Amino acid sequence: MRIMLHIGISVLATVALYILYSSGNEIASYFGYSQRGGVGWGISVFYASFFMLPSAFISMLLLNKLKISSIVAAAIGFLIFVSLSTLLVGNQFSGNWSHPYRYIYFQFCALLVFASLVVAQLTSKGIGRDKAAPML
Repeated sequence: MRIMLHIGISVLATVALYILYSSGNEIASYFGYSQRGGVGWGISVFYASFFMLPSAFISMLLLNKLKISSIVAAAIGFLIFVSLSTLLVGNQFSGNWSHPYRYIYFQFCALLVFASLVVAQLTSKGIGRDKAAPML
């Protein structure tokens, strides 16, 4: 049952990454700042965003199976995500990653997703402790 929960959280993390990146692009284009790269960049980001699934899944497994800190688990998950997405598209300053601000923005969105996983984990632990405490 917990595996299904981890898979669900990983899917939600992938959707959150997509929403963060897309909404940032929409805000930038609203103010007149368009990101160059066209279809090739869009396809690369689309495929690279799916690396959030295994990264978030491994992060959740580390949290629950090995009982390590949520910050360490998120950092390991983020490093896995950065490694996989960079391997897919190539070096960040060549090929599709020729504009480093796009690379940094995409990785920053992933970092925000992992930070929200940490906040959610700490919040759920705090709620669990409050339920165990007697009401005064």
